[in-house]
Amino acid sequence: MNESDDPVAAPAVLAPPAKVGSDVRLRLLSGIILAPLVFGVVYLGGSAFAAVVALVVATGLYEWLKLVDPAAPLPDRCGLYGSLALTLLLIAVGMPSLSIVTLAMATTIFYVQRSNNDLPHSFWFAVGLPYMAGSGLALIYLRDTPVIGLGIIAYLLAVVWGMDIGAYFTGRLIGGPKLWPSVSPNKTWSGFIGGCVVAFLAAWGVLVFTHAASHAVGLVVAVLLAAVSQGGDLFKSFFKRRAGVKDSGNLIPGHGGILDRIDGLVFAALLLAFLQAIFGRDMIW
Repeated sequence: MNESDDPVAAPAVLAPPAKVGSDVRLRLLSGIILAPLVFGVVYLGGSAFAAVVALVVATGLYEWLKLVDPAAPLPDRCGLYGSLALTLLLIAVGMPSLSIVTLAMATTIFYVQRSNNDLPHSFWFAVGLPYMAGSGLALIYLRDTPVIGLGIIAYLLAVVWGMDIGAYFTGRLIGGPKLWPSVSPNKTWSGFIGGCVVAFLAAWGVLVFTHAASHAVGLVVAVLLAAVSQGGDLFKSFFKRRAGVKDSGNLIPGHGGILDRIDGLVFAALLLAFLQAIFGRDMIW
C-alpha cells in the first residue's frame, strides 16, 4: 500500500499536500518492529523462509476472499487453502514444474466447479489462488536461487519498499494530479514519480553492495518492478473500493491487512521471477 486509500473520498482532480500526523508515526513504528523480523527470515532462507511466505500468502488469500467472495462456502475455501499449501510444498521441496502445473489445474477446477453458481464471484474466487500462491512460488523460487538468492530478495524488497515509501511521502507532501481517482482517490502522479525515484536509488544501493555484474540492467528492471508494484497496489485498491472498505484487514497497525502490505510485492515478485526464468540467474548478477 502506498498513499492511503479512502473508499468514500471524493475523486478530486488535484490532491492537496497532506500533513504528516499520528497515522504516519504508527506506520513507522510498525515498520521498525516488522523490518528486523523480515530481514531475519529472508537471511535464513530455506524452510523458515518458505514457512513464513506460506503463512503470509495464506492470510492474504483470506483477506482477498473477504473482498471478492465473502459468501463462498467453507468447503470451497478449504479446497483453495489446500491447493495453496500443496503448491507451495512442491516448490519448497524442489519441484517447481509440478508446482506450476498443480496451480494451473487447481485454478481451472475451482473456476469450472463454481462458475454455474455466480460467474463474477467464481472467477475472482479462482483468481485468488494464482494471485497468492503464484506470488509465494515466485518468492521461494527467487530466494532459493543458488549463491545470489539473498541478494535477489534484498533487491526486490528494496525496490518495492522504495516505491511504497517514496510514493507515500512524496504524494502527501507535494500532492497534485491524481493517478487514478476512481480507483484510489489519494494516489498522485507526484507520488508515483517520487516512488520510482526512491526505488531506483534503493535498487542502486543493493546492486552496489551485492557487486552485481550489470548495474544498468538492474536499474532498468528496478523501474519496471516499481511501476508493476504500483499496479499491484491499484489492482487491490479496485477491489477494496468495490467492497466499500478502507483496508483489506486490520492486522498491522497503521498499514491495514497483510494484503495491504504485500499488494505491490505480489506483482513485482511475479515479474522478477518470470524475467529470471526467461533470461537466467545471470540477468543482473
